[in-house]
Amino acid sequence: MPLLIYGAEIDDEKEEITIDNFENLIDTASWDEFMPTCEYDEIGTDGKKRKIKRPLSKAEFRRFKKYYDPDIFIAAAKRIRQMVRNADEMPVEQRISRIADIFSTFRNPDKETVLTPWRVVNMHMSDTLGGYTFLNDDFTETIEEPRFVDRGNVTAEVFNPQTHLLEINSKTGLYPLLLTYNAYRTRLRNEWTSPKTIEEHQTIWDAAVRDNVFVICKTRMAKSITRRTLLGFRPGKANMWAPDDLINKIKNQPKLFIEKVYDLVGKNVKINAIVGNPPYQEEGENTRKAPIYHLFYDIAFKLSSKVTLITPARYLFRAGQTPKDWMEQILSNPHFKVVRFHQKSAEIFDNVDIK
Repeated sequence: MPLLIYGAEIDDEKEEITIDNFENLIDTASWDEFMPTCEYDEIGTDGKKRKIKRPLSKAEFRRFKKYYDPDIFIAAAKRIRQMVRNADEMPVEQRISRIADIFSTFRNPDKETVLTPWRVVNMHMSDTLGGYTFLNDDFTETIEEPRFVDRGNVTAEVFNPQTHLLEINSKTGLYPLLLTYNAYRTRLRNEWTSPKTIEEHQTIWDAAVRDNVFVICKTRMAKSITRRTLLGFRPGKANMWAPDDLINKIKNQPKLFIEKVYDLVGKNVKINAIVGNPPYQEEGENTRKAPIYHLFYDIAFKLSSKVTLITPARYLFRAGQTPKDWMEQILSNPHFKVVRFHQKSAEIFDNVDIK
């Protein structure tokens, strides 16, 4: 719930977020994406009991919200949003660190839902695209002054002044946050005069958000959360798209999806890199769910020559439910490279079980 409070959009910001109006601020698709998955018993048509998994519904939330203290809920919501407002007044690097600190207090809804931590975002981007990172060499601690990681031509090509960078499945906005910072630093190097005030730095930051970074989200709330991460409560343009049924569009309407991406980025525009941590498998009540992460690879390869995604790794051993022909194709691709492999998902994502 803290993440939903963080991103919630209210017409009148003086209005309080309460335990009673909270669910009305969240559309159903977003609610299902960010609420924890619960296990239920269901009697099938054959009369047998079976276990199903589905997100906690709004109706179920209404049944147990009486156990929340209304005043504590209001105070917690105010505190979360005030922390973001306070960060909006900080210098760029301090604001980024503060936003990352706020996210460190949020937890994954359940063992199957992955919110990519700031540490992992930095590790992922540093290992692949290079650029500035906010963590030390072994990614165990944050550092006050971001360090630059040079991946040669890849870094130079991706982080140029006219770059177009796309995240393909944003939930928190942390990938776009780091991408924007790198675009911002590139712009700083090309400024005729050195900005001196926070407002002058924000102008350059806003230009990077507006012209260099593009984001696809699965739900409207993911879009709101991402915007909050990039711009806080300040005005500004962010290039984001949250299609109805993202998975269906990628799976069954790939040509239309690609057209919509270019509507977002610009016709005949080169997308310098696509990054992200896409959904791994289909959603639903069945315990055995079909993989879908490979569809994100396929669509991304059609949009850019540089793609770096976090995915399950069973296909590396030709195991799992991923289509066999796809496994053979990707593993025989001379341009495909595994940059980092971890056998245990818990080494990357705390309290998450990735099969």
